[in-house]
Amino acid sequence: AVVDLEATGASSRRHRVVELAVVLLDGDLEPQGEFTTLVDPQGPVGPTHIHGIEPGHLRGAPLFAGIAARLLTLLRGRVLVGHNVGCDRAFLAAEYARVGVRLPAVPELCTMPISEASGPAPYGLSLRACAAAIGITDWRPHTALGDARATARLFSHYAPGVEGLSG
Repeated sequence: AVVDLEATGASSRRHRVVELAVVLLDGDLEPQGEFTTLVDPQGPVGPTHIHGIEPGHLRGAPLFAGIAARLLTLLRGRVLVGHNVGCDRAFLAAEYARVGVRLPAVPELCTMPISEASGPAPYGLSLRACAAAIGITDWRPHTALGDARATARLFSHYAPGVEGLSG
């Protein structure tokens, strides 16, 4: 389950999720489904200049509590994959804690060190740089679904060469 989220700031303790996306991959690392939603952070939306989300976009968006059960169902039995996955996990754990639920322990893999192990990207380890290093340039960065799709493609590219990840 490749996850990406956009938040109202950088601190999982002080800031909230404002957009979330999951790309589900099958055993052959092919996309088999997607889930994406805006999330009402019950306060300021944060850095609109980065994620492009304005307060008006959130009219009718669910609270995290409204998607929490569905998200747990999507993650059940899967590996949590992300670019800097620890950050995504911290935000998810904080959001679940706010609704009185402990995020279950799930295995996780981060595409950042996987990309780095293949040779340094010429412009750093950001998702944009790592994706560009293998020719992925056709997405809008800092949208949860765009970043999740790019991360899924990055993961699918590198996983066959990583011991214990293929097949």
